[in-house]
This record gives sequence, C-alpha cells and structure tokens, in this order.
Amino acid sequence: MPLERSEKLWLAFQMLQACAQTHAESMVHGDIKPDNVLVASDSWLLLSDMHSYKPPSIKDDNLNLYNMYFGFLDNNFRCYIAPERWFSPG
Repeated sequence: MPLERSEKLWLAFQMLQACAQTHAESMVHGDIKPDNVLVASDSWLLLSDMHSYKPPSIKDDNLNLYNMYFGFLDNNFRCYIAPERWFSPG
C-alpha cells in the first residue's frame, strides 16, 4: 500500500531531525542511503550505520580511498555518496 502524503512528510521531517541531531553532536553521517534508513511499523524513523571511520570528504583525483571504504564487490555494487563529499585537491 502506498504511503499517504502526510506519512511521507512525517518521514521526511524525522530524517531532517535525525540529521540535525547528528550535526548538533558535531558528527556527520556521510553515508545516508536507503539501507541505513530504518522505519518501524508505527512510522518512526531511525538513521543507522553511524561510523566515525568513514571520511567526510574524498578526493576526486584518486579512487583508492573510495575503494578502501566502499570497495566494489561485483559489477552490480551500488554506493551512494553525497556530491558535497567529493573535492578537488588544490
């Protein structure tokens, strides 16, 4: 059954609150993706997989660091990385 508009708004609000709480603790999640968003049957949302070892930024000139944290398992492996995490050296 598809979600109602109000349910979608409630989940979006909870996601924004989870990010705000994370930032208030001087942390950055750095790996928000569908696999890390847990939703209970009563529509409460939890942001999971909080790891301090994941880098907040990745150089775009060398993918070795990317592969170390998000290594490819096979050709179908997907990794979600926010565009603001990539930076150009210099």
